Amino acid sequence: MKKILVSFIHGYRNLKQNNQNKLRPCLLKIENNIRSIYSYPFPRSPKEFDQNEIVVGKKPLKNSLEFKKMPRYGLMGLAQDANHYYAGSWNGVYQLNKKDLSLRKIISHQLMSDLHGICINKGKLLHMIIGLDTVVMTDLNGNIIDFFSIDKNLKIKRDKSILKVDWRFITKQHRGSTGFFHFNHIQVINNKIWITSRNLNCFIMVNLLTNKATLRTMNFSSVALIHDGYHYKDQIYLTSIDGKIIIADKTQKSSEINRTGPNKKLFNRDLIAQMIDINNNIIKGKSNWCRGIKVTKDRIFITIDGRYDSKLRFSLLEIDKYSLKLIRRSDYSWSKLDKKEKLRYVTGFDILID
Repeated sequence: MKKILVSFIHGYRNLKQNNQNKLRPCLLKIENNIRSIYSYPFPRSPKEFDQNEIVVGKKPLKNSLEFKKMPRYGLMGLAQDANHYYAGSWNGVYQLNKKDLSLRKIISHQLMSDLHGICINKGKLLHMIIGLDTVVMTDLNGNIIDFFSIDKNLKIKRDKSILKVDWRFITKQHRGSTGFFHFNHIQVINNKIWITSRNLNCFIMVNLLTNKATLRTMNFSSVALIHDGYHYKDQIYLTSIDGKIIIADKTQKSSEINRTGPNKKLFNRDLIAQMIDINNNIIKGKSNWCRGIKVTKDRIFITIDGRYDSKLRFSLLEIDKYSLKLIRRSDYSWSKLDKKEKLRYVTGFDILID
């Protein structure tokens, strides 16, 4: 089996808990049926960032705030290039050596906050400020190359005033989704940025050549809250946090044919989507969270469980891509990852297959 990486996050009940030098488990590696857990440091205060030699990019701004409530710890979105893996944290992107997963550097600047999906494209790092509906492009040394926000009318705007705030040290203002769209997953294909919107349950697609944003919608048979995604050939595989897999077809084939002429659609449709309920069709029982997804030639891998105030455990599912039958379920309890602590949750986030 190829190497599988799974990032995961956790949150403490004591929202002021911050042991500066503590290494916190946050990355699972599965290779040759051997499972290994990796831990990394998570600087939190402006002082910690300023004094940490492994942090590259922009030093904390003079007006940087101190966290009143600590955000979650751990790694979120995953990406890779030829020599390194990259993993998003709350306020930085971790560059990891592919050979031994050692931490090379933390890429960080003031436009990093609550990083979800990340993407490496042509040597550049793309990520989002979720609460500001903003896409940011950075080089691998933490220098900001470009950024733009997308407003409710799908207009692209570049407001330099956001550079005056150090968003690294600002926590979410409320539970649940943030921003107009709540961006989660980002991927670049043929000079187009595809971003999932949990609030709209569709894609925001940005054409890098024309600098315009458009919607790419999907038909759904029931409610969905899309989160992570993966483009595989002509299909897009997505998770919905309430326990669903969505498979969208980019070829825009339609079985609806207008009787007055062949090859004409009767109604407007964009991405044709199939929805699979994990709870009713794949596992026995009920999942309480669903985030990461990756697809190979014949397998689908997803992470489930770990919602707030549930069991301190997340699971990795390996599913047959064609029969949609469960091949393997692997559970990861916090008690086996680290010593017992007063956590509120631990949950899987993203998956990378190398």
